Amino acid sequence: MPAPVVHPARLILSVPAPRARMPAPRARMPARLARIVAPLLLCAGAAPARADQYVYNFDQRLPSAYDDVFNLPSLGVISLRGADGQNFAAAIAGELQAIRIGTRPAFSIRTEDSGAAPGKTRKSPPDSVYVRAAADRLGVKGILFGTIVSANVTIDKYIGATTSCANKVCTSVPIDCVKYQGSYTVTPTIYTADTAKILYQKMIKKDAVTDVCGGVVQKTSLVDIFGGLFSKKKQEALTPESIMTAIRMEAAREIILDLTPKTRKAKVGFKTSFPEFDKETQTKLKLAVEQLKSGRPDKACGMFQSFGEGAATKQLTLRYNLAACEEVNGNTKTAKQIYDAYDRDHPEVDQMLNDALKRLGDLK
Repeated sequence: MPAPVVHPARLILSVPAPRARMPAPRARMPARLARIVAPLLLCAGAAPARADQYVYNFDQRLPSAYDDVFNLPSLGVISLRGADGQNFAAAIAGELQAIRIGTRPAFSIRTEDSGAAPGKTRKSPPDSVYVRAAADRLGVKGILFGTIVSANVTIDKYIGATTSCANKVCTSVPIDCVKYQGSYTVTPTIYTADTAKILYQKMIKKDAVTDVCGGVVQKTSLVDIFGGLFSKKKQEALTPESIMTAIRMEAAREIILDLTPKTRKAKVGFKTSFPEFDKETQTKLKLAVEQLKSGRPDKACGMFQSFGEGAATKQLTLRYNLAACEEVNGNTKTAKQIYDAYDRDHPEVDQMLNDALKRLGDLK
């Protein structure tokens, strides 16, 4: 019997298709081992981002001797008593307004144009009465006041000498010179508005001598803070008034060195879920989180604060965010108090809280 003829197409169809290669199943980590490894990954910084928090990066103010000044929500600067009191107040107000913590102003400064401060006599009211009245006028929680003890520039003319050379022969030639001697002494004082408690007080004394011969500065003890005022290119601007301006600024900047906060880069987590609230309030609180993400911690924290009462806030997620807001605003003492209140009422482990307490503990 002849062998059957197999059509080539049928031969091809009869070959079974190769099996698709399935990926090898991942070995699952035993639950017990996972519980051991997870904390180790957390300590190594490898923990994944939590879905229920937003991490905000900011410049954190470090503790200093003048934390009570930094914690004032607003500061008024009024004319100091004595000669040059108005000019000094304007100078220090401008410098204080320029201080930044990251992108945020360190101080909320308010000023008034009310003329010179009254002179001190036996019948004058105590400074405490004066500064509290000024604080009421400006609506501030603190006042910078004080006394200009002295502010003067004396001028002494003398004949100096310079060297003139011609045809390789040099001779000494007399030249007209002026010696400016500046003296500035000020006692700035920062008071609280409610009790006139003194938070900052210091006597600052600046003396400066500048010699000018033939319109050219020969030597000066003043710092060149006006873009070359004392350089040879700008001698036409040198006057007793400019000397006074420079020495006044040096006195003001000594205060600024004391009051400029030191900072470090930090991260703080904010809760993004608020299950204790109704849906309408949850929506508003989540809008605050969006403000935070857009770079507006001031607006976000204002929204959080409108729904809470600091450490007494009943809803724990909001209470935590209020603590985080105080931390971002540099009020580490208040932040720690609210974090502790959250910790007392939250028995479960909360790694965000642990991180916050460790972060604030590092600031001690």
